[in-house]
Amino acid sequence: MASNYYQQKFYLPAEENFKKAINLQPDFDPEMYYSLAMVQTELKKHAEAADQLDTYIIKAKDKPEKVKKATKQRDNLRFITFALKHPVPFQPINMGVSINSENSEYSPALSLDGSKMIYTRNVKKPTDFTGQEDFLYLSSMGHAGANHMH
Repeated sequence: MASNYYQQKFYLPAEENFKKAINLQPDFDPEMYYSLAMVQTELKKHAEAADQLDTYIIKAKDKPEKVKKATKQRDNLRFITFALKHPVPFQPINMGVSINSENSEYSPALSLDGSKMIYTRNVKKPTDFTGQEDFLYLSSMGHAGANHMH
């Protein structure tokens, strides 16, 4: 029943039913813990989901590849839990017309020497084509500011 709810994206009854199944027979199948963790992830119950993955990792020793995947998921959930409890202020800075445009720029990275910024621009111009296209840009930092290239 829990799996059916989960497949239909009815996460609250799925969570309830996975918990009932685990309470009835905690050692029946480690996959119940993994599935419960996935449901709790969808419900944004990150810490609880990480705890379920801890249990899965202990009980599913005969599935090393999935245990590896579960370990990564658990670590990501622990990070999400920490990050939500300890938010970092985010104050984007407009870099001027050489970089910022009416389109969205994202994924900036500086060159090792700090003289160049590489970033992606999402271009959406309905007159040219439908949909969107991403371009990689490079801006050089000179004495007068950024010089745009792509």
